[in-house]
Amino acid sequence: MSSSENWREWLREWGVPASVTSKEPSGAPLASTPAPVADNPFFGSEPAGTPTPPAAAPQPSGAAMSPKLPQQPQQPKQPKQPMDPEKKKLFKNLGFAALFVVPLIVVVVLVAVLVPDHDKSEEPEPSPTPTAAVEKWCEPRTGNPYVSDAGGPTDIPQGVLAEMWRQYLGLRSASGYYSLTNGQWLTEESIASQIAREVPEKKVEWCTTITPLEENWWKVQVHWRTLDKTVEKKWISDYSTAEIPGQGYVVTGTRRNAELQRELAEKKAKESRGEEG
Repeated sequence: MSSSENWREWLREWGVPASVTSKEPSGAPLASTPAPVADNPFFGSEPAGTPTPPAAAPQPSGAAMSPKLPQQPQQPKQPKQPMDPEKKKLFKNLGFAALFVVPLIVVVVLVAVLVPDHDKSEEPEPSPTPTAAVEKWCEPRTGNPYVSDAGGPTDIPQGVLAEMWRQYLGLRSASGYYSLTNGQWLTEESIASQIAREVPEKKVEWCTTITPLEENWWKVQVHWRTLDKTVEKKWISDYSTAEIPGQGYVVTGTRRNAELQRELAEKKAKESRGEEG
């Protein structure tokens, strides 16, 4: 085989078409343009002229591969229905009625609030109950005069006089009465007999009014009565007091009240003349 035939045979083995060859003068090697090779053919690489399939595009993984849900088509807005003429007329009438009713209500409320209730203002005040009258019968106070419906502190002269009458009328205690005196102008026995004679065993209430006279002397008015109002009396006398160091005040004596004596004398004179008074 000649060298030219060997050359053609080699080209056929490598897949080179014969049309790409050209004749050259005999004895000279045949010039050709071989296809470039990507790698050594002995390692199984295909010739460069063989087309290779395109590389696959990378596939997304995970949630990226899940298909998107199609969006729901939006419903077209319904056009507003025109109001029923009858309803429109009704609302219109109600609006006109409110224009007159609301001011009328406001006027009625103002009249009820501002106009005085003549019926209530002309009602007479309720008459005081018996209990209220009893409470006003004696109103305790300190000062001048000193008023008490109970006892009093023995560290002041008015207090020891008030306490003395609590022992006499409230407790009917001769010993308690006597303990508040200096013991020089009466005895406990005389006090006990006087209580038994003058103070009923029924429970009583009293009001003691004490006003000052000359030094260490006091006018004492005692108004007392039983709770059932069957017995009621008023006594007026003068009492003297003195302070005992470490003990307080005690009652040191008594006398008739001069003012009361004048009133009694005038009353007796009127009676003798036959005058009412």
